[in-house]
Amino acid sequence: MADTLPTSTMLILSTAHISEATAGYLQHMRPHCYNKGDVGFFLMTDAQDDDPADLAELLRLARFAGFEWIMLDRDALELASLPTFEW
Repeated sequence: MADTLPTSTMLILSTAHISEATAGYLQHMRPHCYNKGDVGFFLMTDAQDDDPADLAELLRLARFAGFEWIMLDRDALELASLPTFEW
């Protein structure tokens, strides 16, 4: 039997879709979140009770579309259908 490589799916979004306060939450408080230095974050799409509303909206979108991870990156494209924040 041939080995199959495990895979995972990732939605890539701009950090402009989260507020500066949410970025601070991701840096210091959220489990299953991995900092990409000063450019963004990798996070699982599991919901946490204390997720800020802007993040919770992105997580719902990602889960609904079948993604297991979100990469938030300052250089990723902004989606017109999602709110953006200046920071």
